[in-house]
Amino acid sequence: MIGAVVAIALVVALVVYGLVAWERIVKRHREQDPATAGGSMARAHAARPAATPDAPRSFARGDWLAVRTNDTERVVAALGLRTVLPANWRAGLAEAATAGVFVTPPVRGFVFATGADLGAALGPHVHTLPALLERLAATFPELAWFRADAANDRHGWALVRRGAVERVYAYDGDDGHVAWHGEPTEAERELGCFVDDPRDLSDDEVKWWPDAALVAEVAAAWSLDPRSIDRLAIAPSAGWLGRL
Repeated sequence: MIGAVVAIALVVALVVYGLVAWERIVKRHREQDPATAGGSMARAHAARPAATPDAPRSFARGDWLAVRTNDTERVVAALGLRTVLPANWRAGLAEAATAGVFVTPPVRGFVFATGADLGAALGPHVHTLPALLERLAATFPELAWFRADAANDRHGWALVRRGAVERVYAYDGDDGHVAWHGEPTEAERELGCFVDDPRDLSDDEVKWWPDAALVAEVAAAWSLDPRSIDRLAIAPSAGWLGRL
């Protein structure tokens, strides 16, 4: 009888020892793994962008929308963003540069939406842009789209006024003019768009093409030049970051 009790006690002791040892191994692994170091609080912190209001920041690369409204949340809803989190300007622009869309607080009557997800959804030749513009136009009668991608030589702009898509233009360095809807606006004509460069003596059919600086100038004419946002006297604020 005594022998049986001793045997049971040994088994229980071995089980307890094994559980304790396993817990130590798991804890050591977590401490050594950078992805889980610091426990659940560190992981939660890493997943959430900084949201403390900060000063507005300029941008002028990639794709962006300029929507005439002061309702940031309405733009988020109209775009159908997922996993939306609050984000300030610094964190929102930084994270959206590689994944997501950052929707800014109002800036002089416009809300901007910019990020890698927007460019990826539209594609190099912006085939889905008209559908996106028409969908947004049902809620926002005036908005504009811009693309300034110097790395891939892709640029463009589009304008919605009075709830209708008035103008769409896009250029791809490999394929030339890839999107055209409507006639050039007054702003485009004043900026000398689509006028052949007389210095170009090549046999190329296209002797004019846009660049990032021109896109910013069209943006200034239709909405705001995003390169100048940091120079505007605007109180610290925060927007929203989500996936398209």
